[in-house]
Amino acid sequence: MENLDTANLMIINESQENLFFFRQFVECFKCPLIQTASLYPNTSNVVNLKTFYNQKYAIVDRNESYLLNQIENISCSNYCSSDCLPSLITSLADQGKYRLTIHQFGNCSWDIIEYGQNDWLQFLITITIYFAIICTSHFGIGRYFYSRNQNRSNVPNDNNIITGSIENEYELALCFQRNRYNSIDTFRGLTILLMIFVNYGAGQYHWLQHAPWDGLHLADLVFPFFIFIMGATIAVGFKNISRRPVSKDMIKEKLIKICIRSAKLFLLGLVINSIGSSDITTIRIPGVLQRFALSYGIVASVHLLSIVANKWYLSTNLFLQKIFPLWMEYSLAIIMIFIYSYFTFYWEFDPGCPIGYIGPGGLYDNGSHPFCVGGSAHKIDELIFTSKHCYKGYFGSILYDPDPRIYNPRLWHDPEGLLGTSTSIVLTLIGFQVGHILAYNHEPWARVRKWSLLVIILAISTILNVFVYMIPINKNLWSISFVTATGCLATILFASFYLVIDNQNQYLYWPEGWPFNYAGQNSIFLYMGHEIVHDMLPFTLTFPTDHFRFLSGHIPFLMSNLIGTTVWLLISIHLAKKHFFLTV
Repeated sequence: MENLDTANLMIINESQENLFFFRQFVECFKCPLIQTASLYPNTSNVVNLKTFYNQKYAIVDRNESYLLNQIENISCSNYCSSDCLPSLITSLADQGKYRLTIHQFGNCSWDIIEYGQNDWLQFLITITIYFAIICTSHFGIGRYFYSRNQNRSNVPNDNNIITGSIENEYELALCFQRNRYNSIDTFRGLTILLMIFVNYGAGQYHWLQHAPWDGLHLADLVFPFFIFIMGATIAVGFKNISRRPVSKDMIKEKLIKICIRSAKLFLLGLVINSIGSSDITTIRIPGVLQRFALSYGIVASVHLLSIVANKWYLSTNLFLQKIFPLWMEYSLAIIMIFIYSYFTFYWEFDPGCPIGYIGPGGLYDNGSHPFCVGGSAHKIDELIFTSKHCYKGYFGSILYDPDPRIYNPRLWHDPEGLLGTSTSIVLTLIGFQVGHILAYNHEPWARVRKWSLLVIILAISTILNVFVYMIPINKNLWSISFVTATGCLATILFASFYLVIDNQNQYLYWPEGWPFNYAGQNSIFLYMGHEIVHDMLPFTLTFPTDHFRFLSGHIPFLMSNLIGTTVWLLISIHLAKKHFFLTV
């Protein structure tokens, strides 16, 4: 894997000067170029360059560790750089071989020795073959499992429904007695399978993995989609409670259940974080399930109190009940946005860092604030959890902290930190609004119409946040624009699933959302399982690439990750056949 996404560059120095080769990724915002090689007169040197981002380079006679990003101010006649040769090195192919010759007087020439691999073509061919096999299996094993469940009605009954989420799966005794929205199962099932695929490596394609800092990749959608669908299931699952008489004993009982479920999720998250090291002095406290626990506990508790308030204090005013049925939930969203905005943009978290800094630190902006990584979100985690109990890695290191010699100790940032919980609660409430529309509107097109309005609101909010308020889409910080963007995409996907699965359109119908609905029914089992047996057969495979030439580049990794994900899908189908559903 060391040579993956790597191009080979031979640099020949035909001049009589000692020169130095500097390079940097184009995507690294205002980053200084880093010295990579020394070039002596009449010698050649081989440099390996990563290809997952475009490169810019410069060759100068100054022996410095960094070269500030000021190439545009220097004449090309005295400067051999990618700005003078923009079409030559800015885009390199994986496993490609290139030659850069430095002539006298600072002139350069560029030659392509080998063109390298087309990673996009390999990906498309492999994915096409994979989905062809999956579609073919639908007429074999898929038909078998689907026929065994025909006794389950496809039409959801709003008055008699049980829903689940990663924190609240279906009760075994009720699972086959009551109807459910298969679109919820399918959405959650597709999301958990994407999570498994991404966690297993996503074929080692950088554009499928998490964005280093700002931006939105496939991997960045998985967690917020889970948060979103959890909110939707809270709304649907609490519908029957809103129709029953409210008593103090009932409120107490439900609050206790919510607290217990949140505690279980939090503890399971700590168990997952202990894989590889059970040292309680260094165990990571924040995590995915911990974020679920807090978001679920707060939103579910507030919604329960909202039901009580509507029944006790607004029972005599039907107008207010109709206009402000979710006034407490909306108030919670406003409070969470205020908390996030205040600490992110107005709190002086460090005298050495500018107020409102949300950059990745390191080399960002010519290394002006190298240790301000993550701004206030990072500082809050450092104050509350300390660095010993946070994520030791740093997604932005590939761009902004690429060399351990630059910053020691290495920079770190926890993407599931405490401050981001406030905006994850907002995303839970967006999902809650979608679920509320599903549960309390009986006409399919009334649901779609309201979901469409929500999509428009979220899209406009995202545009304003990004282009007017200059808040980038950032999963590491769970920025407000990230929440509105992922909430918008999740609503579109869920509405689409509803139309083709639960609406039973005669022209476009996806029966029960097979096979992803089975994965959605046992998502907590699949999540825990894939984390625990990550490196075991048959979930992770190593192919003998030396004996099979076609297994080169990303193909063996992509095949291994697809096979591992498919195994978990088959396990979920088998568990559904055995009527086994893990609950928390």
